[in-house]
Amino acid sequence: MRALIDYWTHAFDWRRQEMAINRFAQFRAMVNGVGVHFVHERGVGDHPLPIILTHGYPDSFWRFSKIIPMLTHPEAHRADPADAFDVVGVTETIGSAFLPYADFVNAGALTLAVEAFRQWIGSTDAPAAFAMFPKDISHPPREWAARYFNVQRWTEMPRGGHFAALEEPELLVDDIRRFFRPLRTSD
Repeated sequence: MRALIDYWTHAFDWRRQEMAINRFAQFRAMVNGVGVHFVHERGVGDHPLPIILTHGYPDSFWRFSKIIPMLTHPEAHRADPADAFDVVGVTETIGSAFLPYADFVNAGALTLAVEAFRQWIGSTDAPAAFAMFPKDISHPPREWAARYFNVQRWTEMPRGGHFAALEEPELLVDDIRRFFRPLRTSD
């Protein structure tokens, strides 16, 4: 405990952390009367594909700090520049982040909440992908996900857990790229 206190008292460099956080373009907006904080990092290249990254609550876009540069600047990470994304990382999103997978964690009454969410967002015919990390807190079967989503990609990852974007950013980004690659339109 003394070592931890000593670190936070003498070694932690808040200004360095602040600079790291502020390297991302950050914005605030009101959406249906709710304040939303988000980052918007534009991808490089001819046709970056928009992607929205959300997370659970409480949390922040910082969860995605390792993967945002990988998604926006793939060429800088030994990947195909055609796989670039315009990334919007949304925070303060307890409702939108929780409801889609609520039924995965708890069956029963939450099923009704998920169904209401599906009706609120509209069709779930949009293609969906799931990256299943072995140390995550829940492990729903694919058949369960297929009840609510149009599952087009289901990847059983070799390692990683609940904070995959921080723990295994390369695995997660590779899976995201592979999922979206056939969905990109060419001019």
